[in-house]
Amino acid sequence: MPDPLLYLKSAGMAATVSALIVLILAARQGRTNPLRLTVACLVGGGLGIAAGCWLLGWRAGWPTNALDRFVKLVIPGCLLAELLSARLSGRVWRWLLRAAWIATAPPTLLFGSVHVVEGHAGGMGMAPAVLCVLSSLMLAATWFPVDWLNDRLPAQMPLVAALGAAVLCAGAAVMLGGYIKGGAVVCPLVGPLVGAAVASRVITPRLPRALIAVGVIELYGVVFVGTFFGRLALGQALVLILSPLLCWVSEFPGVRQQRPWVKAALQLALVAIPLALVVRMAKRDFDVRMKQSRMASLPSHNRSRYHLPHDFGQIDRGRGNCVDVRLFGGGRAIREDHAIDRRRRLWHGLLFGDLDRLDG
Repeated sequence: MPDPLLYLKSAGMAATVSALIVLILAARQGRTNPLRLTVACLVGGGLGIAAGCWLLGWRAGWPTNALDRFVKLVIPGCLLAELLSARLSGRVWRWLLRAAWIATAPPTLLFGSVHVVEGHAGGMGMAPAVLCVLSSLMLAATWFPVDWLNDRLPAQMPLVAALGAAVLCAGAAVMLGGYIKGGAVVCPLVGPLVGAAVASRVITPRLPRALIAVGVIELYGVVFVGTFFGRLALGQALVLILSPLLCWVSEFPGVRQQRPWVKAALQLALVAIPLALVVRMAKRDFDVRMKQSRMASLPSHNRSRYHLPHDFGQIDRGRGNCVDVRLFGGGRAIREDHAIDRRRRLWHGLLFGDLDRLDG
């Protein structure tokens, strides 16, 4: 069962460790060294993630599943790539390292999974190579614009906050889909991001570029694992991974001249809207599955008394999205609501899967 107190402790420990290491390594008198600050944030972030995962029960060892590979291989690889790019001068080297990481992250997460062994992407009808290419393109479509926006913004704290909120909402959606460990991992991931950002803001107004990169990678990894190894719908995954791009609203004409706090509030408000909708959809589907599970446990004579179909409440083996189910008669009977407007169901099917249920 989920333990919210343990998750809070993990996030708090990770944030504290990360912030302390950044302050110890980078807080020096005189002019701030950007390279030292970047190294401090990466080292502090890595140790903070390790401390938070240790509190959740993770131990060192060779990864055995996609979530393990994300935490033990993908995240350290991202930290190492950002460390090397900080040491190497020039934008070309930096993006070459990032391009290599973008190309290798999806195969690393899919290695040995059913999507590769069976030769198809989880019933999506595409080859694993095509899936890896599309996943890499999606990561690049988020990472490149966010990094470009980071160069244009005078203050990066709203962008870091938007990335942290997206990671938290992605974890909540994954957890509501039934993958508890896949959602709980966001606690030791977001904690170091916030801790390092706050400590860096105390030292200098401009945050290191590496923090933005780490935030994008964390969001991508959680969404990827939740989509292909959990019940996160593809439409919800796209909304989560692309939501930080709404921070570009600060560069629109008429908004660019506003005060910094107005632009920051507008950025966070726009990002929060799609994130809240995704979490609400995930919570609704969770409630539907719980109702189906309770009704499936009823004896057969009770099921016939409520006029329920024989297969009602069975586990959905598709994408995890269930039809709309309503409570009637003071909670004594549950039935499918076939009176939902067909246009609404069509949009729901297009955005969140479940197209097979439209002909009902």
